[in-house]
Amino acid sequence: MSDVRDVVIIGSGPAGYTAGLYTARAMLNPLMFAGYMSGGQLMLTSDIENFPGYPQGIGGPEMMMQLREQAERFGLEVQDRNVESVDLSQRPYKVVVEGEEFMANAIIISTGAESIWLNAPGELEQKGRGISTCATCDGAFFRDEEVLVIGGGDSACEEATFLTRFASKVTLIHRRDVFKASTIMYERAANNDKIEIRTFRQIKEWLSDDKGLTGAILEDPRDGSIEEISATGAFIAIGHKPITGFLEDQVETDENGYIIHKQHTMTSVEGVFAAGDVVDTRYKQAITAAGMAVRQQWMPRNGWKKTFIDNLLIHQLAYSRMLMVDTSRYARHISLPGVGIEGQRSISKSRILVVGAGGLGSPVLLYLAAAGIGEIGVIDDDLVDSSNLQRQIIHGESNVGYSKVASAKAQILSINSTIKVTTWETRLSPDNAQEILTGWDIVIDGTDNIPTRYLIDDICKLSGIPWVYGSIYRFEGQVSLFNYQGGPCYRDLFPEPPPSNSIPSCEEGGVFGVLPGVIGSIQATEAIKIILSKGQSLSGKLLIYDAELMTFKSLTYSMNDESKPNLAQVRKMFEDNGWCEKAPMTDGEIDEPASSGNNMFNRLSVAKYQEKKAHGWKPFLIDVRSDAEYQQKRVTLTDLQVPHEDILTKVDDIPKDRDVILLCRSGMRSQIAAMYLTQFGYDSQKLYNLDGGIIAWSKQIPSDIA
Repeated sequence: MSDVRDVVIIGSGPAGYTAGLYTARAMLNPLMFAGYMSGGQLMLTSDIENFPGYPQGIGGPEMMMQLREQAERFGLEVQDRNVESVDLSQRPYKVVVEGEEFMANAIIISTGAESIWLNAPGELEQKGRGISTCATCDGAFFRDEEVLVIGGGDSACEEATFLTRFASKVTLIHRRDVFKASTIMYERAANNDKIEIRTFRQIKEWLSDDKGLTGAILEDPRDGSIEEISATGAFIAIGHKPITGFLEDQVETDENGYIIHKQHTMTSVEGVFAAGDVVDTRYKQAITAAGMAVRQQWMPRNGWKKTFIDNLLIHQLAYSRMLMVDTSRYARHISLPGVGIEGQRSISKSRILVVGAGGLGSPVLLYLAAAGIGEIGVIDDDLVDSSNLQRQIIHGESNVGYSKVASAKAQILSINSTIKVTTWETRLSPDNAQEILTGWDIVIDGTDNIPTRYLIDDICKLSGIPWVYGSIYRFEGQVSLFNYQGGPCYRDLFPEPPPSNSIPSCEEGGVFGVLPGVIGSIQATEAIKIILSKGQSLSGKLLIYDAELMTFKSLTYSMNDESKPNLAQVRKMFEDNGWCEKAPMTDGEIDEPASSGNNMFNRLSVAKYQEKKAHGWKPFLIDVRSDAEYQQKRVTLTDLQVPHEDILTKVDDIPKDRDVILLCRSGMRSQIAAMYLTQFGYDSQKLYNLDGGIIAWSKQIPSDIA
């Protein structure tokens, strides 16, 4: 049980946040339990245009975040947790939150009210895509369209009349032939030429297509006969219900459950106050709720004191189209500890550029879209080919022959139409990279060539942008995070590119089809973690996945003081035809450079090997290719052959007092093996990674090849 708080606020929304602001400024150390949907129903409202002070209007979530930030600045403590029950039998009052008890001298209830829905089949899916509970909020979205209004009271008649300002036709549907509406409200609707009244009708099922609501199936409750009606919008006006169940009749309410004020905003229980929709049965507009929650009688430490705080209190507006869907869509994010509404808001405000829409780019883009990233950029110059479909899952057979960026954009928007997608159907190059990369929060690498990666690294380093690296080759993949919060960069891990002619063709090697899905998903995970500031990042770590062995390994690396951007070198790499320049940049193949530097190991060319050998050098030579590759072609001087992922099983056979050369096909796997040995305790200055691997050796010393 916690210490007794001066004030506990139950429920967030504008009423709660405003009360929190004023109690915090009064030094009452308020604690708010905001609930899982922090911000209340205004979080479901896209545009607020009738609140003073916002000439251009403002989104509900944005307004709520501003209110929360303002209150927190003055000391409001907010916990996004649900209150289960209260005990108001004696002071201090008890508040039970997910099994934990809190005590308070005063309580403010601002839990609001929720609209009553029909819950007809198809309704949940179309909330925010055509079905609403607030004509004032959403009527303007349906200009010159046909809409339905369901209900028989004043609210339904008033909503129907209001909607005639926008809709071409309004059909008012009521399950009886007698209306509860007042005579004047009913006649106003009945005499409007744009309104058709259909009695003895009720919604049996909502109809829709991929664009949204298309109509409904109506049922006659008398005989069960049905008919279809077309409409692109529908407004349910059958009432509201206050959220007061947790009070269990401990405060006085009316017959509908709304809390009754006894003195100003105090309830029937002294020291318990209520404000907002949980009280308001009439106006239910933002401006009319102004001043309600802030006219409380607080209990400061030195006893009771009346404080009439007359400031605007924003009432929860009804549901809107767009964010209603978002709240439902991202419910599993919002309910995560440490994420909540604020975390999802951060995701929706983020901008991520994905370089390449192929093997790695596919899962990255799909998961970023599903997560609700605000803006996604895609750059790729390639067309979809049938050979891509084995691993580039964002594309389908119908996309073959079309540009990958167009195909990717269409798929992104089919998953989440609220996302802004910016595309470039071109190749990233030294001429356009600065312009394209500047301004993004994160860059994700989905390329398959080394020059582009050095280009991304240098521009991101100069621009202060973190980027997530991924690469795949055959059955192995790698992921790392570069330039994050001043951490290591790509050039710290791979200081110098290898000779261009030592790299295998971009069409060689092959890729295990599901491998990009694993690596790309990890890249997307890392990006979203950065946005949320959650968990440990891969900065300074190289994560290695072996699909054959189903293992993950992590190697660490650090910054190299000698590493710095070199755009002149990058431009030369792009101009060198040996770099497979014309190949598509969208499969994310593993790099083949060897590293050097203070914290890594040595690189060694075949020519340098010959020179050192001529002076009596006798290194220990390890071939880290697979058994099958070794049988096909090998260096006769090899002292040990072991696949790179198994090298630590042979440490008893590898000397620590001699120089060691590691060799693979072209330089990458041997580099990983060298990193394993370094972290096992081998002196990195005695380890040499052979540039170009056996390909280079075969070309320059063919007599050594068996």
